Amino acid sequence: WAEYINSYLATTPLSSGHVVINTREANNEVYMSKKIYKTLLVTAYSIIRRKLVNTPIIIKPHPRENLAFLKALIRDHGLEGVDISHEHSAVLAKDALFCVSFWTSCVFDSLALSVPTVEYFIEPKDFRLAEPAGSMYKLFGITSVETANDFDEFIDSVIQGRFRMPSIVRQLRVTRSLDFLVDQ
Repeated sequence: WAEYINSYLATTPLSSGHVVINTREANNEVYMSKKIYKTLLVTAYSIIRRKLVNTPIIIKPHPRENLAFLKALIRDHGLEGVDISHEHSAVLAKDALFCVSFWTSCVFDSLALSVPTVEYFIEPKDFRLAEPAGSMYKLFGITSVETANDFDEFIDSVIQGRFRMPSIVRQLRVTRSLDFLVDQ
């Protein structure tokens, strides 16, 4: 998969060194409330801006996400240097400095490309009723934080070269031929 992504030309050429934030639909009190979404987005933006002042930030919304809500947050909180993209999350991650996931499977796209990635997620009050074990990504050993301080530390680990890929990346990196997808 990574080979195909690396050879794909993005529809919108990206410069390297950007940050990608993969969001999720914020319309469900069990999985992602609007209040938690706002907290995650605004704190992520603030910390990224404080540490990486002019670094472009690309937000990859969930396909069913309410873009009016997202755009209002960007406008109302003065989030500058932010673009919204509907390009595939792996393509956006390709040359990213790091990626952020608000509890979404996009976390695997960036990790597959060896891009430092963090799940930044605050569990809603009733989350464990639907997901008794909690975040499956955290259970897989993927770096997961739920506070602004821990998110700040994640960025420091990337900047200082201390970030270590979770072991699941090595486990999933077994090369398999995809030749069956090509016409013979």
